[in-house]
Amino acid sequence: MSIAVIPRRALVIGAKQPVPGAVKTRLGRTIGDARAAALYRAFLTDLADRFRHALRAYDLLWAFAPATADFPSLIGAADGYFAQDGADWTERQRHIFRWTAARGYDQTVLIASDSPQLSTRMVSTAFAALDVSMATLAPTYDGGYSLIGQRSGVDILGTVPMSTATIYDDLRANARTRRISLHSLALLWDVDEVTDLRHLAAYLAGPHDAPATATAFRRLRLWDGSAPQPIASPASDRLAAAGGDD
Repeated sequence: MSIAVIPRRALVIGAKQPVPGAVKTRLGRTIGDARAAALYRAFLTDLADRFRHALRAYDLLWAFAPATADFPSLIGAADGYFAQDGADWTERQRHIFRWTAARGYDQTVLIASDSPQLSTRMVSTAFAALDVSMATLAPTYDGGYSLIGQRSGVDILGTVPMSTATIYDDLRANARTRRISLHSLALLWDVDEVTDLRHLAAYLAGPHDAPATATAFRRLRLWDGSAPQPIASPASDRLAAAGGDD
């Protein structure tokens, strides 16, 4: 009788020290660097609390920048912390996946820290996808992604440039070229530009699991009080249809 082997799993949250002028700089150009950093710090607080207290079958790790940041004092308890390393985000992501693989993790899911609504259910779905596929991605409205998961030894990043409007499609194409089975998850949103605050306002207007973000949103007066509506995106219909294996 065969015995099922349970994969060792790591959830890594990629984050920066919330210093004005060093985080959420595009948002900061509109609302001010101090307000953008304060909002981002609230994102970190909510993500830390949500995943620290979740019933989970994975370790919670934080990959932080800069290397001198005291993230344990900022975030609180987690299963581990390590500094990001690399000249650009592609290399830093690759370093994260190599770091976890070197420590015996079979599956790693990496999430961004600018999607405060990202749920424990989404992460569990990502790990379930890695049981049947070699990699997984959750696309965002702007053509990027807020979650990437891979099995140990898999690399869909290649030399694909980051921070482009086609990065999600480019990674899918790269996976096909490399014959890496890829599962696409549901569409997410992140907060990079001031227009993304419409997504955040709509989320906070209903039941949510982001109390620190809600408090910061009100205190910083980031919405004018009008009825929040999800922002429209030319890519939304195409990305909303994403789902299943490539």
